[in-house]
Amino acid sequence: MKKRIKISHLATDEKYIGHAHDIFEDVFPESNTFFIFGAEDWKYIPERGGNYKGVRKKYIPRGEFWKELKKSDVVVIHFLHIYFAWLVLLLPKKVSVVWVGWGGDYYGRIFPFYPANILLAETQSFFGEASKGWEPLRWALKKVHELIFWRAIKNIKIFSPVLESEHKVLEAYYPNKRIPNYVPWNYGELERNIISGVEGKRAEGRGVVIGNSAFPSNNHLEIFDVLAKNNVDRPILLPLAYGDIKYKERIRLLAQSTFGDAVSIIDQFMPIEEYNSLLLHCDVMIVNARRQQALGNIIVALYVGVKVFVREESPVYAFFKSKGVTIFTVEMLEKDFSLLDLKITDEQIAKARAVLLDHWGRKAMLAKTKQLVDAALA
Repeated sequence: MKKRIKISHLATDEKYIGHAHDIFEDVFPESNTFFIFGAEDWKYIPERGGNYKGVRKKYIPRGEFWKELKKSDVVVIHFLHIYFAWLVLLLPKKVSVVWVGWGGDYYGRIFPFYPANILLAETQSFFGEASKGWEPLRWALKKVHELIFWRAIKNIKIFSPVLESEHKVLEAYYPNKRIPNYVPWNYGELERNIISGVEGKRAEGRGVVIGNSAFPSNNHLEIFDVLAKNNVDRPILLPLAYGDIKYKERIRLLAQSTFGDAVSIIDQFMPIEEYNSLLLHCDVMIVNARRQQALGNIIVALYVGVKVFVREESPVYAFFKSKGVTIFTVEMLEKDFSLLDLKITDEQIAKARAVLLDHWGRKAMLAKTKQLVDAALA
């Protein structure tokens, strides 16, 4: 009888973990344990029990959790928190470690151009005021975290960032450091998770979505300026449900003073079906991040035929452009604001949906999940 492999997952209470749970259980049934760190009351994960187990952080890990973790064949880390990096350093070498990156865990710590070059000039000045007084502490913590991360990375076998191009950037920038092998993997199946509530539908509204969160990397100010300068007369949707609290409040006030009653602010988490339904009333999404960001939101927008504008240097633009998907840049919009009124054709939507299904459909995700674990065990 073939031995059942043991896959342990390290995660926090985040909305994507349920997606990971379902696909891993589909491919490797009864082989997964999800250790959830953080608050006692979970917000996104429906209930304790089964293969979800709550764990408290202890920098000298012990007890049943640590016994189970050390017996794992594979440990999958969902976002490399500093505590998870610490645990990697303590794990036996025989345990194969997989790091599924989200963006914030590598842009914020080991990517060569974060944070200063991620923020455009106005946002840099604005955020500098919002975070004033914390600079020495931030710098010191960043250096300590970098040290721990690079040591942990030596013990990680597989690294799955959101896009393959991000892995290539790290390899090129750090030729003398060991970067874990790349295997593609992403959260959610297109049909079951990502486009929930809008299957087969097309957006028909005029709204403009700006960014995806209250993180400065959205570079909201520069987009506010572009829209205000061109006297945009459309509803504005501003997602600020998570991110930097001080920045969030300042952006909220600025948006309201700039766009008045035209702006609607999302400041609380909502089920994906509700958020997706809002996109049906929109025609434009602008993500002014210089780094990879908001990919899930962008996927839904492309699926329903919303025009998506991202920055030219964003890895997201290069990825979709290389696949033949119709996508625009913020720089194009700055030069020709009439692009805001351009209509996406049925043919362009069909092409986008085919690409999305090929990369994030159920068949693709089942194959990627098996490939990920097989590579970890090889």
